[in-house]
Amino acid sequence: MIEWQVYTSEEHGFQISYPPSYVIVPPLHQTEPPALLQLWFLDKVLAESETADMQVPQFTVNVYANNTAGFLNEWLAQNRTDRLDCGSFTTEPTTVGGVDGLRATSMLEMAPNVFIYVFEGGKIYEFIPLGEFQDLVLASVRFM
Repeated sequence: MIEWQVYTSEEHGFQISYPPSYVIVPPLHQTEPPALLQLWFLDKVLAESETADMQVPQFTVNVYANNTAGFLNEWLAQNRTDRLDCGSFTTEPTTVGGVDGLRATSMLEMAPNVFIYVFEGGKIYEFIPLGEFQDLVLASVRFM
């Protein structure tokens, strides 16, 4: 079995494993609201191609400061109304790394069309899974 690589962020309190066929690439745009950390995982072959800057990451992690005094639903209401109030997204409870969260899915949007949110340690984590290993990468998340 091929060993997966592990990315650890002590500053942001989590770790995530990813397959050796992925590399971490610099994000091409800043999120709104601005993220404290953006991780884009891209297939090595795509990352080395002439069209690398047009590729959608196979997996994305964005970490945000919680700019509300409350919990996940309050942050989402202030920062992600585009994904929750537009009518094209369905939401359901989910768990990531043993922490309860929310999964927003749209069958009307082009990929990526799944966004997973978790509130842990005073921060909001946004996971955008896409690609062959999305379920395994998401299952590897651990909060510290």
